[in-house]
Amino acid sequence: MEEIMREEEFYKDAVKPIREGEIIEGVVVKIDPECIFVDIGCKSEGIVPLNESGGKRKDIKVGDRISVFVLKTEDRVVLSKKRADLEKSWSMVERAFETGEIIEARVLKVVKGGLLISLGSIFGFLPAAHLEKGFVKDLKRYVNKLLRLKVLEVNRRQNRVILSQKVVLEEEDRKRKEALLDSLSEGEIRKGSVSGITSFGVFVDLGGIDGLVRKTELSYNKVNHPKEVISKGAEVDVKVLKFNRKEGKISLSIKQALPDPWDSVDKKFSLGQIVKGKVVNMTKACVFVELEPGIDGLIPLRELGKKGIGSPRDVVKIGDEVSAKILEIVKESKRIILSIRRIFDDEERNDISRYLNAQKRERLTLGEIIKEKLENSGKKIIQEAVNGVNRD
Repeated sequence: MEEIMREEEFYKDAVKPIREGEIIEGVVVKIDPECIFVDIGCKSEGIVPLNESGGKRKDIKVGDRISVFVLKTEDRVVLSKKRADLEKSWSMVERAFETGEIIEARVLKVVKGGLLISLGSIFGFLPAAHLEKGFVKDLKRYVNKLLRLKVLEVNRRQNRVILSQKVVLEEEDRKRKEALLDSLSEGEIRKGSVSGITSFGVFVDLGGIDGLVRKTELSYNKVNHPKEVISKGAEVDVKVLKFNRKEGKISLSIKQALPDPWDSVDKKFSLGQIVKGKVVNMTKACVFVELEPGIDGLIPLRELGKKGIGSPRDVVKIGDEVSAKILEIVKESKRIILSIRRIFDDEERNDISRYLNAQKRERLTLGEIIKEKLENSGKKIIQEAVNGVNRD
């Protein structure tokens, strides 16, 4: 009696109960032209008819472990690999839709309005507008490519799956921007590449987010248009001036990432020095002269020339090359005061000095002139005598 009970327990454990409508796993034990025989742990193998083997029957080999859907359990267990693959594909897509996870899938072909995507045993549709962040003209170049996608819509009854790569790219961009903004600090130097050029400045990609370098922050030289000093794609060092985390706006400077020419101004210029420069700007009260890139001198109206000058425009115009004398250098406030008038004053003083010396000479008396001549003649006679002695 005990032996009979043990035998019943053995068969109870060895034979797995199966139910119609469930997906189970089994091992392929035989393949013939009509069906596939699968060991599913029952007393007899289940069979997968030819029309239920799926589209890749040629890839199935004896010994393979496969998933099958139980169609019927009466008399002989009838299985379907095609139905199991279909169920697994739908489950995968529905789970991705519910969790928001990213799935990888291959593009099969171009269809009207977008791309057909392979999702195992089912197909999804990727609208052209959801392929990239921008407009894509040539869809054919995506055929057979593996894409990372999100499921936007799924409806098993209508056999409908809508996908998007654009959403994935936008989410990744947002995360990169957030990470970059978290790592930024004002005053630091960053590397970037010029991503765009406008009339008011350039945009620099810092690695996922663009910052703006205004025209005045491009160079210590005056810049009429950014294209004059930089090109798209150029690698640059930039200084972070300020940023708005909420709006994602970043203000940058290229010139402030370079050495400040004012740091060495006292080695290049000194008080009283005559310098040359170009008039770059003017107001009613003064003229600005560029002495070198990043260093401008200021000429007050009173130092432009003689008295009676009503406006700087009466004396100079923008673009003129002028010479001026340095009157003052204040390195801390980046100020150099220049004067054109002082050069004229110095020249006048020199002219007067030369004139007075000439006048002094013209006022010599006749006796002083004769004395000077005699002295010169005496020196000449003595020199000739010395020369004669030397010859003898």
